[in-house]
Amino acid sequence: MDSRKEGEVNSDSLFRIYFLKLGMISILPFLVVAISATFWNSYLSIHNRAKDFSSRFISTVIILLFLIHPTIVQVLFNVFDCQDVDGTDRVLNDLEVICWEGGQIIWGYICAIPSIIAWGLGIPAFAFLVL
Repeated sequence: MDSRKEGEVNSDSLFRIYFLKLGMISILPFLVVAISATFWNSYLSIHNRAKDFSSRFISTVIILLFLIHPTIVQVLFNVFDCQDVDGTDRVLNDLEVICWEGGQIIWGYICAIPSIIAWGLGIPAFAFLVL
């Protein structure tokens, strides 16, 4: 029997796999940049061509970010994709999560919205500035 009161946030509901996946997707662009920098730094230092790092690194980052951009934005917007199930709005991708309550609000406002702004608008803006 669940002894929680209506609207109370359960710590288990904050760390569902669905929300952890959202967090990983939110930091994915940082990981892409770090892995690209590490790869090109290692590769070019082995071949003694460190001067080529900047152009190759920027090209790789732009291409990879544009490849992952649609997926990132789609996953981030899916946090707010709710469907009515038996009179209760639930997140479509994880029907155990109730919309606009508990973990969905916390992850939505702290992780999804800033990431939508940063990655949804930031990746194309970065590419535009570099071009």
